[in-house]
Amino acid sequence: MTLEQFLEALEKTPRDWRHRADGRIRRRWAFTAQCPITALCNTRATQWDIAAESLGICGSLMDDIVAAADNDEDGYNFELRDKLLKACGLA
Repeated sequence: MTLEQFLEALEKTPRDWRHRADGRIRRRWAFTAQCPITALCNTRATQWDIAAESLGICGSLMDDIVAAADNDEDGYNFELRDKLLKACGLA
């Protein structure tokens, strides 16, 4: 899955995304939370690596998406974060 395909799929998710106080992009699911990657597979946010593999997202793209969605203190791609926020309906 390419980044463009991922963002298009993310735009089709329910508009119940939240920009948490810690800066992370999440949505509520069952009794846990989902990140942008796990939302496309209906799994918990902690299972993003498994979800990415099932979606066919390569490791480097997965790392970039997770860092941008989690507001990673070590740095992330600001342009990608803006795209994620827009795809989640938060921008």
